[in-house]
Amino acid sequence: MAKTPDDGSLKDGDNINQIRDILLGPQKRDYDQKFDRAFADVSVQADRGVVQLEGRAINEIQRTRAEAIARTLAHEAVIVNRITPDAGPSFPVFTALRAGEVARTLNRVEGVFLETQQTGSDLSVSGWIANEDLRGKVDAMFGGIPGLRTYRNSLLP
Repeated sequence: MAKTPDDGSLKDGDNINQIRDILLGPQKRDYDQKFDRAFADVSVQADRGVVQLEGRAINEIQRTRAEAIARTLAHEAVIVNRITPDAGPSFPVFTALRAGEVARTLNRVEGVFLETQQTGSDLSVSGWIANEDLRGKVDAMFGGIPGLRTYRNSLLP
């Protein structure tokens, strides 16, 4: 639970709830359910101008995403990221299979044409999307794949 000091030095107190809502709440309903579960084990606490993120994320990409959300909403606070990413699958082939499934599914969406290229646990996505609104959804789908170390999106609108 978020704590605010008696002296009121944490001006971003309301932002802690916004961070929680984005990481854990219903505002993510536009994203794939796997993305919704990405932050299920993350807690957010604040004390004296410090926002602390703790728990587990499904991969390093989601760990970094949680920190970026916290920095955006509590820009004056010090962010301490103690989120531990889960280990990826022992065989990169499983990550490649999941990336392929996501790509095939997204290519069925009108206005989306993309290709993936994977080297080990690094994934690159290229192609075209109909508009910028789709970019975040594509990022959420690929960013939620367990076992990815890095993800790069070079989609053109």
